[in-house]
Amino acid sequence: GEAASIDATHAHASGEEEREEALGAALVAELRPALKSASLTSLSLRGTKLADGGAILLAHLLHEGGGGVRQLDVAHTRLRTDGALALARFVKGSALTSVDFSMEQPLSLSAMLALADAAGGARELRALKWECEVPLSSVRHRLRMGAALARALQLSATLAELELGGQAMCL
Repeated sequence: GEAASIDATHAHASGEEEREEALGAALVAELRPALKSASLTSLSLRGTKLADGGAILLAHLLHEGGGGVRQLDVAHTRLRTDGALALARFVKGSALTSVDFSMEQPLSLSAMLALADAAGGARELRALKWECEVPLSSVRHRLRMGAALARALQLSATLAELELGGQAMCL
């Protein structure tokens, strides 16, 4: 079969965070049938209202039946710590070949370290994109993130393309 791709980008902003969280989770729930399809190879949720609840559900659904997804773009969503940690657990050991974790604001240090560690542990990851508009406020945290990225590069046998932008991965 022919490879499929879903691009759910550029959702319009709303005023209420809870409503946005519910919309993001509802979007992911609607994608459930597509995520079970082996022909779905690329999933972009760039710029959507995807937040923690939706990201946790997405990680669960991808783990259960997203065997065909090789490219995942969750850039510029409303992702925070819990959602990032859930996605990190999925990415680590996955067969993803490309991931985009770009963000406007840095996540918590624990979430960012988990995402870097997951990138190093993904079995087939070839491309990692991570742009951030605002750097981490602590120099110590920036150094820890730099070390985590270096470790991911060292551990990965497949990572060949690293794209840092904005404030260079919040460093």
